[in-house]
Amino acid sequence: MHWVCAVWMCVGQASSPTAETAGQAAELLADIGWQVANSSPVTSSRRDVTSPANLAVSVCGLSARAQDIHRRVKRFIDQHILPVEQDVMNWQSDPQTKWTVHPRIEQLKVTLSFLLSVH
Repeated sequence: MHWVCAVWMCVGQASSPTAETAGQAAELLADIGWQVANSSPVTSSRRDVTSPANLAVSVCGLSARAQDIHRRVKRFIDQHILPVEQDVMNWQSDPQTKWTVHPRIEQLKVTLSFLLSVH
């Protein structure tokens, strides 16, 4: 699965010149994920919520470290992403700024990187 991360880092994000390729890669990965999710039955218990392929299908099925990361990312989204979401959508809808990076996007990337690097 590490190759997926490497490919994703190479193609970039929506603010990069390779955004279309990144979108195609995301669609491919989503299709593969959907096929995997639909191909095997899910087992469930009170604490260990995983599929037979050992993929967590619920936050409580994640390791303690992954649950902590999930909690921090969720809080980041609530505190930093949702408040600027409408502004970014308006920015991307404006023909004058549509193909430029919203000033908050790069700041948010740095903030999230820092948030995830703190253990």
